[in-house]
Amino acid sequence: MRTTYKILLIALIVTSCTKIKNENISTISGYLPDFASKAIHFNSNDSIFTSIVDNTGKFKIKISSNNPHYVHVKELDRNLFLIPNDSLLIKKVDNKYLFLGGQSALINNYYTNWSSYMDAIVDTTDLEKYYNQKPSDFLKSVDKWITIGGKPLSKLMASHPDLNKDFVDCEKARIKYRMYGDLNDYKFKDETIPDDFYSYFETVNLNDSRLILLDEYKYFLNSYVYLKVQRLKLNDKILETSKMLDIIQEYFNNKAIQNIIIKEVIRIQTLNLAVDSTLLERFKLMYSDSLYIQKIENTYLDLKPLSKGNKAPDFEFSDTNGQKISLNDFKGKYLLIDVWSTTCSPCINEMPYLDKIKEENKDKNIEFVAVCLSEETAWKKMLRKLNLKDRQFRVVNGWNSKFRNDYLKSSGVPAYILIDPNGLIIDARAPKPSENLTDIINRLKI
Repeated sequence: MRTTYKILLIALIVTSCTKIKNENISTISGYLPDFASKAIHFNSNDSIFTSIVDNTGKFKIKISSNNPHYVHVKELDRNLFLIPNDSLLIKKVDNKYLFLGGQSALINNYYTNWSSYMDAIVDTTDLEKYYNQKPSDFLKSVDKWITIGGKPLSKLMASHPDLNKDFVDCEKARIKYRMYGDLNDYKFKDETIPDDFYSYFETVNLNDSRLILLDEYKYFLNSYVYLKVQRLKLNDKILETSKMLDIIQEYFNNKAIQNIIIKEVIRIQTLNLAVDSTLLERFKLMYSDSLYIQKIENTYLDLKPLSKGNKAPDFEFSDTNGQKISLNDFKGKYLLIDVWSTTCSPCINEMPYLDKIKEENKDKNIEFVAVCLSEETAWKKMLRKLNLKDRQFRVVNGWNSKFRNDYLKSSGVPAYILIDPNGLIIDARAPKPSENLTDIINRLKI
């Protein structure tokens, strides 16, 4: 995607710019002393507008658009909803952004308040119970959450009958896709999820350009691609990536949305060691940003030593008593390393699934070890809290360790590393236990 950079300096706007003939202008101004003498960037789909904040913290910018739309403000780390021919004044009060003006201000203050409203509810919700429901009950819960998420919007509509209809439509969609992301992520360890669970696919729009800047929508689209492939049960990472590219080309006909999805998918798959040279060449034909392509190529080359069949780098782990183990201690056995940290909720959520796999393979020639990257006190506290005893180890220097640099590179946790009896890598980015790790282990015929 080719990005147009438009730099609008405040002084030039006031003194020397030609008058903009298009009347559909959104004016954004404000007082942000934290950004004095710095630039603020407004991303509006395929264009980036830049305003220079003066040395007192004041700025002003005008953005042209025929329709109400979102812009992303990089420095504020948030989206703004803009209505043509409306003005928006931004101030920061008590570490929150306050908006003054017409309906644009009303709407953007709504977003601030909505986030606080939802955070308060989520903080008092038993998320483990929520995610462990049966499929039919989980669908009902998601519908309830959509209703809960829509209550502030209903109140706003009731108090402002003239509320912008484009905003109302976009906000209803945003709330829906926020919750539909949960549907995409849903897994149920006790039974197969029935096909009719996914009937919500029929109600979604994969090419809604109005929502292209919304994190909730982008997350839904990315997880949609992964879910479609996971349901195929291909058990081959390279083949899975190829199928992802097929799905992107088949289902996403909006080029801007297609670019966003392929950019994220290829980033994740490269980090997961699920891209080969052929797929890399295919990606180059689908994506036009040469700088990003070079970044992906560099990541691919950096991770190549972790490819299947290469010798696994040596390591040293310590147990709670300070006893050390190394790769050589597992010679002659298959080894599955579960890399986690005490602050990683997904790591902890995967543990029951891994326990089940351990039990299924307890009489086979495979060892399972858990390796924590957190500092020692936090690690031991979490071991007690979760009653974790069997084969628990820690890496000295954790996130700054040689082990992290050798095996994870720039990836995070959880991570699952599968090594063969000869110390060769089978998969340095093995699937999660809740996904198809069992299938991968069964195929080894241990």
